[in-house]
Amino acid sequence: MATVGIDVGGTKLSSVLRDHGNVLFPLLRPAPIGSYDDLLLAIEDTVAGYRADHPIEAVGVCVAAWMSADRELVRRSANLGWDDKPLRTDLAHRLELPVTVANDADAAAWGGYLDIGRPTGNLVALTLGTDVGGAVIIDGRLITGTHGVAGELGHLVIDPAGPRCVCGTHGCLATYASGTAMLRRARALASESPGQFPMLLSGTSSHDITGLDIARAATDGIEGPLLLAEAATAIARASALISRVIDHSTLLLAGGASSIGAPLVHAVKSALTDTELIGPVHPMPNILLVSDPDFAGARGAADFAARLLV
Repeated sequence: MATVGIDVGGTKLSSVLRDHGNVLFPLLRPAPIGSYDDLLLAIEDTVAGYRADHPIEAVGVCVAAWMSADRELVRRSANLGWDDKPLRTDLAHRLELPVTVANDADAAAWGGYLDIGRPTGNLVALTLGTDVGGAVIIDGRLITGTHGVAGELGHLVIDPAGPRCVCGTHGCLATYASGTAMLRRARALASESPGQFPMLLSGTSSHDITGLDIARAATDGIEGPLLLAEAATAIARASALISRVIDHSTLLLAGGASSIGAPLVHAVKSALTDTELIGPVHPMPNILLVSDPDFAGARGAADFAARLLV
């Protein structure tokens, strides 16, 4: 039973083949931004590549977008440049295959959940990419909600006086903890105090800093805490807020910025110790990372597609 999973992110399109439970042939390509028709062509081309050598039976696609509750309509995609499109139906007609469409954070959470061995209890996932997505898994069940927006945790308000978010609100978690926000913060810090960030600025200027530069500098005992403090504090505050509703035992970090790895986990754990208690309880979930953030969403989408065939 072979399926294809495709994750359409804010900057890249990742895909995998799932064959009898095995995840194979991961591929990355730039995501077409701004053109819905170009995206349909890119997905069709990706599936055709797998179909050349494998009998594909279904396709799962996840996108960085707000979805209708039945997942038939992509209602708004702030980072892709188009809204209100019947993506599932359009792809099913083009591919002549069963297609399922999901939110990218839901798929990444599910892919990560499978990756870490389906832990028991309540799991909250945060995908730290161009934006911040979120998802909730309770006792092995992905919770999407009445209107399909359960788990939109990246748009919890951390500070109402904070920066304006792409969703229109101010001070969302995404404005502090997305890969985009971390990059913006690192460039600002390096520009203001270049002498404090020799590793971050090694071989580059402040406006040319990349995510790889941040990941490298984050391992430094001095630069790392300074670079990650804002994002880690926001993640910890969000986790504390979520605990009041979900009381999660696991906090799973996914998305490109999660590749920072252990320094980010340490920073969030440290920030959690400063969050408020809930009565006498101080929620401290186990913080885990997905093993391959570039492909967690595609893996989850491929598993969703396999469920169409059961």
